This record gives sequence, structure tokens and C-alpha cells, in this order.
Amino acid sequence: MKFAIATISAALIFGVGCSRPGPNAATTSDELKQDELKQAVQEKLASDAQLSHVQVSADASQNQVVLTGSVANEDERRTAVDLAKSVNATPSVLDNINVEPVAAASAGDRAVEQTREKAKEVGNKIGASIEDAWVYTSIEAKLVGHTAAPALKINVDVENNVVTLRGEVKTAEMKEQAERIARETAGVKEVRNLLQVRA
Repeated sequence: MKFAIATISAALIFGVGCSRPGPNAATTSDELKQDELKQAVQEKLASDAQLSHVQVSADASQNQVVLTGSVANEDERRTAVDLAKSVNATPSVLDNINVEPVAAASAGDRAVEQTREKAKEVGNKIGASIEDAWVYTSIEAKLVGHTAAPALKINVDVENNVVTLRGEVKTAEMKEQAERIARETAGVKEVRNLLQVRA
């Protein structure tokens, strides 16, 4: 009986020791949580054209999100903080946003121009309006947050609030999901789904 108990105890100790993740596994897990938290808050901010240029950083170890940048008025600052707090996984938000009307307008213009440049680099097209750039940013953020397949390649064009989806996906479900995400984005008038399903 003593032998059996000793054997079971040894097996439990050995099993617990083997199942314990190494330091690299913990770091990877923290990085994933941090990225997910940051992405979720960015998606929320992208839902408001005036807040799309607010910068977000996340600290998973502190369970905290930090907001920086400039906004045009106090209402926008409060809205940014409220949106960040509305993300379920965000227990605390550190508000480092400055209220600077001129700086915010300038930052917004720079952000739109950078969005256009990045879109062009990956073969996407954005129309001349600020709203087109905002719609593009919102859809891109949502696609990144909802797409499970790493090989998924979707090109997004936005002109006059009309969205065109191009590229290849692995399943019909992915094609439908991409179209649904685009259609549910505020400001979108029409979606043209030209995605090809190629397993």
C-alpha cells in the first residue's frame, strides 16, 4: 500500500513538473494577450473617424491600456477613453491624450496620408475623401481581428464609400465573413465581393 501511494505521488509530482510551461511559453502568451488587447481597443477607436489617429499601447502584465496622441476637444478625449474601457478585457485605461485642436487636425491629416501610402504599398486603393480612408482603416482592423487563416490575403478598395474586396480566400465561409465585416462597417454604402475561393 505504501509503495502504491509513493508511486502515485511520484507520478503526480513528475506530471506536474512536466506540464509546467517554460518562460518562453509564458512570454508568448503575454505577447498574444497584449496584441489582442491592443487590437480590440484599436478596432473600437477605428469606429469613430475623429479618433482613428489616437495611439494605443497595451501592457498585459499590468492589464492596462495606454492612450496617447491629440484630439480636437474634451468630448473626443472622453469618447476615446470610454471606447477603450468598453472592451471587456480592459480593466484600466491610462489617459495620456492631449486636447489640442490644431495638433489633432494635423495628426488626422498625417494619419490619412499614411493610410493612403500603406494601402498603396499592399495594392489597395482609397478614394479622395477622409471618410474613404476611415472606412478602409475600420475594415482592415476588423479583418485582422476576425480572420483565422494566416495565409488569407484580402485586398480592400474604398471609393465614394463603396468597398471592393479582391484576392483569394480558402473557403466560402471566409468570403462571406469578409463581406459581412465590410457591410457592417459604418459609412459603407455598397460592397462588391470579388474574392475567389481557392483551397
